[in-house]
Amino acid sequence: MNFDRTLPHTPNAAQAQLRHYVPGRLRVKLASIQWNEARAFTAERMLRKLDGIQSASANTLTGSVVVHFDPRVTHVAAILAALAANGFGNAKPTDPPAGKRVNRDAFATRLADKFAEKALETLVERCSLALLAALI
Repeated sequence: MNFDRTLPHTPNAAQAQLRHYVPGRLRVKLASIQWNEARAFTAERMLRKLDGIQSASANTLTGSVVVHFDPRVTHVAAILAALAANGFGNAKPTDPPAGKRVNRDAFATRLADKFAEKALETLVERCSLALLAALI
């Protein structure tokens, strides 16, 4: 049995996609670092040299880089511009992050409503049982 990994085709180095960001953290998918340890190391090293960058961690399996930064010192646009200037992609800060964004306030409200509904239902059921037991 042959266990050699067949590497996927070499991706276009210009492919980049802003996957997620919140103040102080962003994740960018960079096709040029997938399955390429040397490019990933170069991207990490380049990012760490930028002002305001606290850490940069590349994953060659997923082809993504997670960057933690101080939003008072730098911003998403500057980080993406540095990546593009160094040949790591062309993602723009105006590109919406891929994936579904969750409205946390709406989610918390729905969760609280369901919890209250279930608690009230359980309370009524137990009171009804207690009343029946008292009557019998």
